[in-house]
Amino acid sequence: MAEIQKSDAEIVAEERCRWRAHSRTIIWTFLFWLAVALLMVAAFNSGIPQMIRAWAGIPDIVVVWIPLIFLLFLWRILLLYRKRFSPLPESLRPSVQKRLVDDYTRRQRFILVAFIPLTLLLTLNSPETHGSSSDASWFSLGAFVSYMLLAALMIVFGPGFLNTRFRAANQDEASRMLRVRSTAVGYIAAMIAMTADYGIGLFAPTLLQAAIPLSLAAAFIVPALYYVIADWRASLTKEDRDG
Repeated sequence: MAEIQKSDAEIVAEERCRWRAHSRTIIWTFLFWLAVALLMVAAFNSGIPQMIRAWAGIPDIVVVWIPLIFLLFLWRILLLYRKRFSPLPESLRPSVQKRLVDDYTRRQRFILVAFIPLTLLLTLNSPETHGSSSDASWFSLGAFVSYMLLAALMIVFGPGFLNTRFRAANQDEASRMLRVRSTAVGYIAAMIAMTADYGIGLFAPTLLQAAIPLSLAAAFIVPALYYVIADWRASLTKEDRDG
C-alpha cells in the first residue's frame, strides 16, 4: 500500500508546532544553565571544591577543570535530547521552505536579539575587561575570541547558518541583501573601534586591555542591532502590503 504523502500545509503546521516546543526547550535550557552556573560560583566561593581537593588529595589543576568537564558532559546530553526537534525530511522541500521563510527570518531576529545582551554580559564580565589575569586567562581569552568569531559569522552568513532548517532563509534574496548591509555597518564599526583602540594605546595604554574586548563587542552589537531593526521594519512593511 502506497504511503500517503503529506501536503505542504500539513508539513508547515507540524514544523511550526515543533518549533514552538523547541523554543520552550531553549528557555528551560537557558534557565538550567543559569542555575548550574550560579551553583558552581556559589560552591567555589564557599570553598567546597577546595575542601574536597584537600580531603581527597586531588591536584589543583583537576579542580580547575572539573567545572568545564561537567558542563561539557551536560552539553552533550542536551545535544542528544535536541535531536528530537530536528526538522522533518519533508520540510526541506523547496515548496515547504518557501512557505516557512518568514517564520525562519523571524526566529533569526530572536536569535540575534538574544545574542546582543549575552555579548554585553560576557564582555563586561571578562577578566580582560577588568584588567585582571590568572592562570586560566588563556582559556577565558580563547573562549571569548571564539564566541566573537561565531557572532561575526552570524552576521555574514545568517543566524543558524549551520542548521539546514535556516537554509531557505539564509538564501533568501532580501535576507542576503540585509546581511550585506549589516556586514558593511559592522566593518565601519570595527574600523571606528580599532581607531579608538589605537588612540587609547597611544595616550592611555593602561586602558587598552579593557578597551579591546569592548571594541570586539561593539563590532558585533552595532551590525546586529542594524539587522534586527531593518528586518523588523521590513516585516512590518510586508505585513501591511499583504494585509
